[in-house]
Amino acid sequence: WLQKTITAAELIGQIEIINDRISVFFIDIDEMKIFNDLNSRLKGDQVLCLLQQQLSEYNGKDAYLGSDEYIVILDNMGLSKCTNVANEIRELSVYPSLTVVYTNNVSGRYIKQTIVKLKKGMSKVKQQQNNIIAYIKWDML
Repeated sequence: WLQKTITAAELIGQIEIINDRISVFFIDIDEMKIFNDLNSRLKGDQVLCLLQQQLSEYNGKDAYLGSDEYIVILDNMGLSKCTNVANEIRELSVYPSLTVVYTNNVSGRYIKQTIVKLKKGMSKVKQQQNNIIAYIKWDML
């Protein structure tokens, strides 16, 4: 299934040529290594596959970044709608613990920088707590 998933590089290439405003969601499956150790790598791969299927239902662009990370890019939306989507993503997961960081109103041509900044934001958030959502303002990244 991972071979069918768009790569992050392909996604970035598609997005950065547009200047449209977008909303970006960075998703990290919490403690995936522990899950694999306790349940098997095969069960872990099944979780990843199911999450990918669920994320693709958002009719945006999504990509598997590797390991336990995903990126979802949707048309730009207001903060309250972004928060609702982030909560939906976290709640739809077959896996019990996801952390989602997100931002909105970003130009598509800054997608690389946005992903890097959201990944840094994810690290900061996860130092404090797992299984939460966190909005990160572009200018605060």
